[in-house]
This record gives sequence, C-alpha cells and structure tokens, in this order.
Amino acid sequence: MGVRVREKQKGSGEWWIFIYHRGKRASKKVGRSEDKARAVAKEIEARLVLGDLGVLEEKKQIPTFGEYSRNYLAFIQMNRRYSTYERYSQVLRDHVLPAFGKRPLDKISRGEVRDFIVEKSKKFKPFVFRDVISGVFNYAIDDELVKVNPARGITKRLKIKRDRSEKVDPLNEMDMSLFLDTCRKDFAAFYPFFFMAARSGMRLGELLAVRWNDLDFSHRVIIGGAIHERPFIWVKRSYRRGRFTKPKNGKTRKVDMATELRSVLKKHQAREKEKALKNGLGDLPELVFHRDGKVIEQNYIQTFPV
Repeated sequence: MGVRVREKQKGSGEWWIFIYHRGKRASKKVGRSEDKARAVAKEIEARLVLGDLGVLEEKKQIPTFGEYSRNYLAFIQMNRRYSTYERYSQVLRDHVLPAFGKRPLDKISRGEVRDFIVEKSKKFKPFVFRDVISGVFNYAIDDELVKVNPARGITKRLKIKRDRSEKVDPLNEMDMSLFLDTCRKDFAAFYPFFFMAARSGMRLGELLAVRWNDLDFSHRVIIGGAIHERPFIWVKRSYRRGRFTKPKNGKTRKVDMATELRSVLKKHQAREKEKALKNGLGDLPELVFHRDGKVIEQNYIQTFPV
C-alpha cells in the first residue's frame, strides 16, 4: 500500500494524492494546500487499512470545459510569455467558451471540434483555436480526467495548411531613407527611435524597454592583433501592455551598434542629459525612449502621432 503527496507538475503549486494499493492506482487533486493534501492522505491510508476500497472506485467528477480552462490558463500565465497568455485568454473568452464552456470535458466530441474549426476557418486562421482547445485537453489528459484529445491532428485531417505564400513587403532602401529623412525634419523627437529600429532590427517591445545601461558605446575587441571598436546593444527585455518580460525567444542577445547608430544615440543621450538638467532631474531617465520619464505604450508608437 502506498499513498503519496506531491505536485503533479513540479512548481505548479497544485497538490495531488497518488494511491497504489493491491495493483490498483488512483490519483486525486486536492488543491493548493500541501498541509490539506497530507491530511487527506492520512485519512485515505486509514480507510485502506480498514479495507475500505471505495476511494479507489469513486467516480471522478468531470469539470466543464469552461471550469477546467481556468487551470490551463493559469499554467500558460506561469510558463509562457504574457502575450501568449493574453492571446489565449481572448480566444477562449470570445470564441471557444461560447461554444464549449458549459460542456463537460468528456462530452465534447471530435466531430464537434471539427465543425467548430471549420466554421472559424471561414473568417480566421484556425490554428490558434486548435492550439487552445488542444492545450486544454492535453492538460486534462495529464490530470487523468479524459483519455483522448478530440482536437489532436484535426487541422491535418482537414488538410488545413498554414498559408506561407503571404509575402512581407518591407520598405526598400529608398523608402527607408525617405521615411527617416522626413522623421528627422518634421518629427525630430521620434527620429532616434525609428533610426534605431531601422538599423538594429530590434522588435518594438525590445526598443521600448531598452535602457541606457544596455548600451555599450565603448566596447572594443582585438582582431588580428589590432584593437577595434565594436559597440553593441544588450537586448535583455521587452515591454507590452504594462509589463516587462523576457525577449521573444526567452534569451538575451547582443546587437551590433553601427557607427552611424552610435552617433545618433550619443546625440540623443546628450539631449536627454541637457533636458534632465534643465528640469532639475539630475540623472538621465532610465529608459532610452520615454514619455516624461515613463515607458511608451506600443499603441502610442504604432499610431505615430503626427
């Protein structure tokens, strides 16, 4: 006989009881209290000693898709980028829950999921709907609430493929030159930001989150016995909707700072120092690009006020 208490997924904060008795196995989710889980485990051990095997035969209460999706979202919030959590939350709220929210997990059929994906594919790319539904069911399989995932392989079965033919139409060299010249003449306050975006290739959130101590203007390297200047930008974080997070791939990286970009940023730094002294602040604001010392929201820079 064995009754063990542990987190089913380490670090999740959700405590489970795992029972092994006379060749039978069972598991029960208790909640977020380890003490409560251990108390329940002692009660189960006592019942098993007395020959009460009902604990191994009790039928599980299957939650509705809507109830259980909250557990999955909590996992996504803890283990994925916040932007992923936001996107999945929106897809669940606006699309998936109205269709499946009140249905028990084990009562949702593959055919219903197929029809839902087909309907959504008429207006939207269906893959995010598949990912969200499949994610909830995979999480439920891990919790031994259901045995199959009705969304597994559904887009492949329907022969729905990602459209990779859509071509990106970036600004060419002449277009970019015209844009930056216009920005420098008519919107000088934005010029360093857009120049850095054009020359570094950094993502919008990364640009908004860059700090002065992320810029190494004087870094040097030895190449072939000679010392060369090699300034760079440390990309350490990203910003979106009030939150600083890790860059998209979860890793920091160095981005070379070309000579012209270095010059533009040094001039921007000098202006920021002068402005700080004039306003009695003394030190530079922490952020390279800001609005009155506060971080710039993405929607503000995307609409580029003119």
